[in-house]
Amino acid sequence: MPEGSRSRTGCITCRIRKKKCDEQRPSCLACRSRQLTCYGYAEPPPPWYTNKPSWREVQSSAEAKALKALAETRYRIRRKVGLEADDSNVRASSTPTFSDTSQNLSLQSHLSELNLPWSPSRGFTTGPNTWQLAPDTLWWDSILQSLVPEPHSSPREETRLLMLYIDVIHPITHTFYPISSNRDRSWLLNRVIGNEALYRSALSVSACFEHSLTQPPRNDEIGICERVRSLQSAAVRELHAAITRYITVRELPIHELIWGGIRLLDAILGLLNLECFSMLAGAWQLHYKAARMILNHIQLQSPVTETENPTSKILPIESALREWDPEDERRRSLEFCILNYVWVDVIATATLGSHTYPACAFDYLPLIEDKTLRIQEVIGCHAWIIAAIVKIVRLEELKRQLPEQLVTEHELSDRANEIFDQITSGLSTLEDEKQAFIHREATRVEERMCLISILFAHAAQILLQVILLDPDIIDQVHVNACLRNLEELPTRLRIRVTFPYTLAGCMSTSDSQHKRFRRILEQTMQEHQPPGMAWKGLIVMEECWRLRQIHNDPKIGWREAMEHMQAMVLLL
Repeated sequence: MPEGSRSRTGCITCRIRKKKCDEQRPSCLACRSRQLTCYGYAEPPPPWYTNKPSWREVQSSAEAKALKALAETRYRIRRKVGLEADDSNVRASSTPTFSDTSQNLSLQSHLSELNLPWSPSRGFTTGPNTWQLAPDTLWWDSILQSLVPEPHSSPREETRLLMLYIDVIHPITHTFYPISSNRDRSWLLNRVIGNEALYRSALSVSACFEHSLTQPPRNDEIGICERVRSLQSAAVRELHAAITRYITVRELPIHELIWGGIRLLDAILGLLNLECFSMLAGAWQLHYKAARMILNHIQLQSPVTETENPTSKILPIESALREWDPEDERRRSLEFCILNYVWVDVIATATLGSHTYPACAFDYLPLIEDKTLRIQEVIGCHAWIIAAIVKIVRLEELKRQLPEQLVTEHELSDRANEIFDQITSGLSTLEDEKQAFIHREATRVEERMCLISILFAHAAQILLQVILLDPDIIDQVHVNACLRNLEELPTRLRIRVTFPYTLAGCMSTSDSQHKRFRRILEQTMQEHQPPGMAWKGLIVMEECWRLRQIHNDPKIGWREAMEHMQAMVLLL
């Protein structure tokens, strides 16, 4: 071979990355060191490589770009976390969960319930969910699935699980949140690694997801194994220590008070994630209540300025979101954490009612309405619809307290009708936008967000009718509109709409509607697209339909079904 010529006998992975290959067999050193699949040596060329007519098309393919990005990120993570993170670290972290030794600390005593042992939902048994019948469609998209290393292919277990979380799980759970540059990836990596409790929580989610692919069909404790338990135990232990440090320090500067609380909130929401992913219900409500307590602590411990009315407190989280430097990593982490909390809070209170949970002093509705919080970046739904859902939940609370409130039933009805008209008007605009691209596949972010927003808007109308009007006269027009839009929605987007899917399905009344709702999940599975938590929604629907038939009671909805199942499901 002439001097200076490039070898064409290196592995396909190195050639795509444009890196020198040492051509060791069965896999080259470069692939082994970055835990990449060594195509052409250890593994045969994948279909996305063999079906391309030219090398130029291979290099420009989405799979090749993802492979290069994966290799780069793994190199940066190895530099960040060091080369010593191996299996021994995981074993060392499997210490018992903390004991409650400092009950005199008020916040700590409230959060001590995080120490509850793992247990599946009681009183609920049923057949295998359809999600588990095809485990290869759980979370993956087809590109990322081919890039994940084989289980236990590297002794550096923690690094591998962290990579799985950043490169696979986060892009699936937060598709609309932009992580498009090296700076974005650096922020995400620093956020996870810089918070020990969040770091352990992220590893536990990755380990749970990975183990779920090897399990037989089941409904509860999906992916739970000893490795997951030990990582979760380490996360709880680290969180307990952080809470102790946070609440024992007096007179913190306002920014440090906010930042310390947000780091705790981030870790608590990380613990909640595992409950959502692996359980039909689990103990997510304990973590959610703890998150509310943390926010209350931040709000109520804030100092009062001299010029301020002494009966009121400043709103530190709201002020920080408006005033902190947008380019600062702390500002971005604060916003991202609050967005995740709001996501959970909106879905939880709309599904189960705000009266189910302790009051929270943090009011995020103004931040959504003035677009300070870009809630659409985590839910994929327009912010005005989420704001409407929040207002509906608050009207329900007013209705529950009607005899004690300075508001009449007539005024309550007027507010409900005003929200209904607002949603109807917004829906008309969304339908017009949809018609502009209805003859082509929705590919741009705005188009996908439009389709998802239409479904959430119909769900908001159904929610408004159920909790503020008479359930005996639930208008099937909105149920049918939601069903029709669900059927038209590309299957790859159905992972985003568990909430409207479940609400509309539970309020459907005919057998023909029930068959179509079942078919939506079946079709998603058949097309090898991830259904997300939709299998939970279908389980709730089936119980709702069964109870309604037994008791001949049209008022039975998703809340009654969950209560009967003894499984309060979070429809994320």
